Amino acid sequence: MTLPVHRFASLEAVPGLGHAFSTRSGPGGRPLAISFRSCPEPDVVTTHREAVAREAGAPLDRLVFGEQVHEAGVAVVSDEDAGRGARVPWTAVPRVDALVTREPGLFLAGLSAACYLARNGHACMVFLADPRGRTCALVHSSWRSTVLGICHAAVGTMASVFGTRARDLAAAISPSIGPCCFEVKEDFVAQAMPAFHAHPELLVSREGRTTFDLWEAVRIQLLELGLSPDRIESPRLCTRCRAELFFSHRREGPLGGRNLSVIGWVA
Repeated sequence: MTLPVHRFASLEAVPGLGHAFSTRSGPGGRPLAISFRSCPEPDVVTTHREAVAREAGAPLDRLVFGEQVHEAGVAVVSDEDAGRGARVPWTAVPRVDALVTREPGLFLAGLSAACYLARNGHACMVFLADPRGRTCALVHSSWRSTVLGICHAAVGTMASVFGTRARDLAAAISPSIGPCCFEVKEDFVAQAMPAFHAHPELLVSREGRTTFDLWEAVRIQLLELGLSPDRIESPRLCTRCRAELFFSHRREGPLGGRNLSVIGWVA
């Protein structure tokens, strides 16, 4: 049975690359449950994670998860890391928000809409693939980790470890909370905007509310790194608005569902 997932045209065009971004729809028409934090049935979570992984071309035990702590840590993972965080969440790679690999058949995975620490806000997932060097990365880019330069850290790691050139990268920015709904307060502006002082357009104020465009902030950083504009895909799908497609922490609270991202090179 095929599970409905969101895919990115820019990544679909890369030979040998598998990827998926989950939707609300789970096996058998049940709501997708892929977070041990929000679902009390571990067997269901495992089954649903397996279904999403299969759509990306991977068995569950070939997935690697990072802890996702809203910082700028990056880990290069290899075969010995296969399965970390996939069935037992506390085995995820600690203290990292980005994973990088060149290992065929090893897939990087992460959850979004899972920002239970309100001070860190919401996150999009950034998929990166280098067809020339067959290297890929998955980046958990919350506003805090974005401000800390998580995309710079991930691309820098790809370059230093594997010789990746930014101009060769294909990138996709996942659905997440959009500028229509990502309402922010003065404390956010004070903490986040110094990193984007040249881009005041990321904040929009109207009718007594101020919102932030996380997608564009990430896209700006990718362009600064040297990625080609026509190789950055951003579908600008708001998970809070598109309730029929995606889960949203802002809409459903900390016990709501999560969205699972997977990327890797098919062996």
